[in-house]
Amino acid sequence: GVRVQDVSGGLTQGSGVTVTTVDRGTPADSAGLKAGDIIMQVNDLPVQNVEEFFNLVERLSGQRVNLGVIRQGIFSIVIVPSFYY
Repeated sequence: GVRVQDVSGGLTQGSGVTVTTVDRGTPADSAGLKAGDIIMQVNDLPVQNVEEFFNLVERLSGQRVNLGVIRQGIFSIVIVPSFYY
């Protein structure tokens, strides 16, 4: 499990979602996703807000997912081998 909220503050609102919680022992945790990460993409598709994020990942539940993430101002790809939210 991963919990997210809409981005607020430094980035333009409507640009990604902020990770608030990553459950320990989950594939997302093992892949290195962390609270505070900003998810900008799911499998190269842009994410604007929480609703869009859940619409994308709902279809991909249990599958490998590539997340485009900003952490401390640096963009990287986090590969989650079996994504569940």
